[in-house]
Amino acid sequence: MADEIKKLSAFLRVSIGNITTDKESKELDTYLSDRVYLVGFYCTIADVVLFLGLYSIISEMSFYDKQKHLHLSRWFDQVQHQPGILQNSKKVYFQRNMIYSTSSCH
Repeated sequence: MADEIKKLSAFLRVSIGNITTDKESKELDTYLSDRVYLVGFYCTIADVVLFLGLYSIISEMSFYDKQKHLHLSRWFDQVQHQPGILQNSKKVYFQRNMIYSTSSCH
C-alpha cells in the first residue's frame, strides 16, 4: 500500500507540472494497465486532479500518440465521461473516425 501511495503521489506531482517526457507517460500508462481508476474502482479526487493536469496535453496529442498510451487514453476517456468533469471544456476524441454507425446491417 505504501508503494501505491508513493506512485500515486508522484503521478499527481507530475500532473501539476505536466507530463513532459515519454518515459513519464509510459510509466503512467503501465500503472493504469490493471486499474480502472487511480485508486480502486471509483473515480476519486485523485483522478480528477490528474485529469485536469493532463487535459491540455492529451487534448493536443495526435491519434497515434493516444494509441501508444492505450491505458492512459482509456482512463482519460472514462474520467471525461463522469458527470460534471468537462464543464466548459471540449470532449477529447480517441479515434479518427467512427467504426460503427447507427444504421443496422442486414
